Amino acid sequence: MATSVDDFCADGFLVVRGAIAPDIAPAPTHDDLLVFYLPDADDWHGAVTRLKELGHQPVEAFNPNWDKQGQTFADPDGCRVVLEHASWSA
Repeated sequence: MATSVDDFCADGFLVVRGAIAPDIAPAPTHDDLLVFYLPDADDWHGAVTRLKELGHQPVEAFNPNWDKQGQTFADPDGCRVVLEHASWSA
């Protein structure tokens, strides 16, 4: 509970000084992604094949755009890893 205006940062987040809450962790959503861009076809196919051989099956992406050129896999923590067969451009 905030006890004074000083407990809030300029961006509106609450600051609890000296408190640590290790039992509170953010829950991943289906759109929390770690994306690896693999433009080389052999590299991409090899990475997808290795994950499948290790027992990981692709899942449907929350955002269907990731299914156009990639494969999405759920990790044990519930986050998702995308192997995207494309180049990254900023």
